Amino acid sequence: MKNHFKFINAKEYCSNIFDGTHDTPQPIEQGYKLLTSKNISQGILDKTTSYYISEEDYNSINLRSKVSQWDILFSMIGTVGNTCLILESDIDYAIKNIGVFSTNNEYKAKWLYIYLNSYIAKRYINKFLSGAVQKYITLDMLRNFPILIPYYDERYFVDLYWKITNKIQLNNSINDELEKMAKTLYDYWFVQFDFPDENSRPYKSSGGKMVWNNELKKEIPYGWEVKNIDNILSNRQVKSITPDANTLYKYYSLPSVSKSKSYELEYGKNILSSKYIVDNDCVLINKLNPLDSRVVYVPNEANQICSTEFIVLKQTNHFIKSFIYSILSSDHFQLYCKQRISGAIHKRVSPRLVYDYKFPYNNSLVNNFGIIILNLLEKKTSLIKQNQDLTSLRDFLLPLLMNGQAVIKE
Repeated sequence: MKNHFKFINAKEYCSNIFDGTHDTPQPIEQGYKLLTSKNISQGILDKTTSYYISEEDYNSINLRSKVSQWDILFSMIGTVGNTCLILESDIDYAIKNIGVFSTNNEYKAKWLYIYLNSYIAKRYINKFLSGAVQKYITLDMLRNFPILIPYYDERYFVDLYWKITNKIQLNNSINDELEKMAKTLYDYWFVQFDFPDENSRPYKSSGGKMVWNNELKKEIPYGWEVKNIDNILSNRQVKSITPDANTLYKYYSLPSVSKSKSYELEYGKNILSSKYIVDNDCVLINKLNPLDSRVVYVPNEANQICSTEFIVLKQTNHFIKSFIYSILSSDHFQLYCKQRISGAIHKRVSPRLVYDYKFPYNNSLVNNFGIIILNLLEKKTSLIKQNQDLTSLRDFLLPLLMNGQAVIKE
């Protein structure tokens, strides 16, 4: 490593290092967004969970803590070390409990972002941590944080790394759109009942016959029936296993299955407690913390297991499996769960409540819907697998470079 790199302090590498406010401005209903360390996850700045502050507070914070393009945001408290590189120039938020590495240079910022996500930087972050209960890192520690920089021009490696990263982000964007398309189609067909009629016109909007249903307390299309999830499962018996320490499993755990990226998984040995065996006939939904619904369409791969904090729903007909996935992903089902959660501290929804969820059903339409959605979900699964391969490639290259085992040449 010493032949290709040197360490300098972050305050020497950056043009400025600062942090957000330490005050707690009064939340208001509408105004400017205030983001905290909690809003940084997996390289993304999630603005949807922020709260609003007044223009006066916003301007006061930004007098000393204004974020700019190519700044790197760094979570300083809680899950310390989450980072996000700011690519846009239009910044419409203020920050709290977030550190900022400012370089005013695209390539320097991108290299620093790559380094901060490397195993070397993570090792230093763990050494710098303070706090017995809630971990944190101070601004002075950030300014003196050791930055590894190459003697050669880092642009060549940055370009290669970023091409891989951009492809991963593009695939994620495509998957987000596929997910939106699936949810929109489910809403049109099974909530608004504007599925194509025999003349390819939207059924309800074109005057299709509707009848009142006492079970659902609403009108549904004439000739339809009411089912619950239990009625359309192939099997509710899920096998459990104590994993073999010598086998590498694809493991679905609550931390690794995020709400927005349902297939970012952990692979690992020595998962010794009992888990459920899952396969490509399964759909998973979390029973712990149902306010953060996580639905997984399990792909066709070997040695897959999941945490017992998931409810496993099995259906061998993959058209109906796709329909089940769409039900569990729907806003109405998630509201149904939120209204029935139990537990004073750890909120849960019982499997029985999930099995009992009722919905209008038409077998022919479900199969037609399933054909379309299955195609979308298979495309999504393919892109997820591609992202896993790209991430493995990127993570393989980075340690080689950091260890001096590889050099990027012009």
